[in-house]
Amino acid sequence: AKNAVANFTTAALADPKNGLALARRGEAHIILKNPDAAFKDFEAAITASPQLAEVFVVRATYRFQIGNLAGAKEDMEAALAVADDTQKPALQKMLDRMK
Repeated sequence: AKNAVANFTTAALADPKNGLALARRGEAHIILKNPDAAFKDFEAAITASPQLAEVFVVRATYRFQIGNLAGAKEDMEAALAVADDTQKPALQKMLDRMK
């Protein structure tokens, strides 16, 4: 996970609009038990790539795991708003299961 943080940092520096690299770095921080850094990365990922549904889904997953159901639902709704037609059915299903 430490190597992943370094690799995703390099990717994010090479392309600051690469929200997915920031989201994945956040996931590595979760593995390293550093949730504060993880959620900062999730925020940065959304700022960098607000039209990428996956960055919202990643944060929703971890919000759900820590018991923040309202935040997870909010993220899933945001993901649905920017998702393409192939992503929407699965995202809607996930959101429905949160209710």
